[in-house]
Amino acid sequence: MDAPLEGKPPRSREEIRAYLDSLHSAQPELPPGAMQHGLPEDVPLVVATFYNRDVARRFQDRLLREGIHSTLGGTPGQWQVAVDAADRPQAAELLALHLQHDPDHVPRGPIRSFDYTLFGACIAATLAVCALGGDLRRLRSYLVVAVVGICGALVGSFIDRARTSLRRTGRMQFTLLDALATIALVALAAFLWTMRQQWRVP
Repeated sequence: MDAPLEGKPPRSREEIRAYLDSLHSAQPELPPGAMQHGLPEDVPLVVATFYNRDVARRFQDRLLREGIHSTLGGTPGQWQVAVDAADRPQAAELLALHLQHDPDHVPRGPIRSFDYTLFGACIAATLAVCALGGDLRRLRSYLVVAVVGICGALVGSFIDRARTSLRRTGRMQFTLLDALATIALVALAAFLWTMRQQWRVP
């Protein structure tokens, strides 16, 4: 036969409740937080995000006519209009009326940027001038600098295309053409570097 169970009897409901109440009363009282009465009235809050910057600007003009100050920020395709927390309810009502007459729309094509294109052209042209020893007395030297600058611009354009794809789809996309063109440009740059001594004017 199994031996009878021995031990303390289970606690009653009243004992458990009294124990929990004692734990609750032992917790220190924390001071109220800074947001106990809500957000301050001058805290900026985003009221709308627009694809089209012109639509966002016209919405800002409408807010200003109603006496509401706003700021515009964000990136191409994600323009955000922010207002003070106290003005947000009124701004939301004006937004609904504004979009009825001036609807926002997604740009038809990806918004291209040319930051790395210009940067690549400048860096490549500068390196070409350094490779030539700063000697630009012949027309051939200027042609070399132009060709190398164009190669740098093409490499930068590939990076700009990837950045545009990242903004549009959330991921960077490269095609086979991009890879082949990059390999060709690297080979051309290596060839130009090996021939740099022959470009210098004696």
